[in-house]
Amino acid sequence: GVRMPLVAPTFKVITIPASQKGALIGRGGMSITGIRQQSMSEIKVTHNEGEPLATITITGNVPLAEKLITDQLASAQKPKGEAWEVRWLEVPQELIGKTIGHGGSSLREMQEKSGCKLSFVPATEWENAPEGKEADRKVCRIKGPADKVEAAQQILIERVTEVQQQHLNKTVSKWMKGGMGGGKGYGSMPRAANGGLPFGPCAGADGLDWAGGDPSQPWGQQPQLQRQGQWQGQWQQQ
Repeated sequence: GVRMPLVAPTFKVITIPASQKGALIGRGGMSITGIRQQSMSEIKVTHNEGEPLATITITGNVPLAEKLITDQLASAQKPKGEAWEVRWLEVPQELIGKTIGHGGSSLREMQEKSGCKLSFVPATEWENAPEGKEADRKVCRIKGPADKVEAAQQILIERVTEVQQQHLNKTVSKWMKGGMGGGKGYGSMPRAANGGLPFGPCAGADGLDWAGGDPSQPWGQQPQLQRQGQWQGQWQQQ
């Protein structure tokens, strides 16, 4: 059949808690006016006194307007004067897409669970990034209240571990079927800001790259493995 081109929606009605209406509109209507101008959209905010929800009607660039509204409300909810901390975590480049999830779904879930903002940015923004990184290499920046960033980092590590396991199982499965041929081992474990390996089967074995393992065994019981240059046709167990 004929496929119609995807067109962004131009009309949408959303609701927000009535208590957030003031934060969205801003002093003298400054915030909502800015959102209208940036999104080039018509945005109406209506609320009947006594009702728990306010209604927002968007006509125009719905995706952009909705994002700006979400950002404005999130910014308004940030406690004044709270000390925020920034942490960095290097994630294997080939795992970033799966870590973020389809349409950013996994990233949003981690942010909601941790109460921190997680974003993948160019490594050049990390002052203490390991040397020799490509200009297009990305690292994860975790930003949030000082008492929450530790938990946020752990949530991210758990997500990367899950993705790494899926990646590993596929790699081993291909190898077992004889489909790997020549080439290099897959992936590296995430590295914490101190350059060490924070978790997983290579923990404590600084400098080792993750090459594979036994998919029939639980993640925590995988052997330590090392990638030694070009693929040699067999796993090199340490």
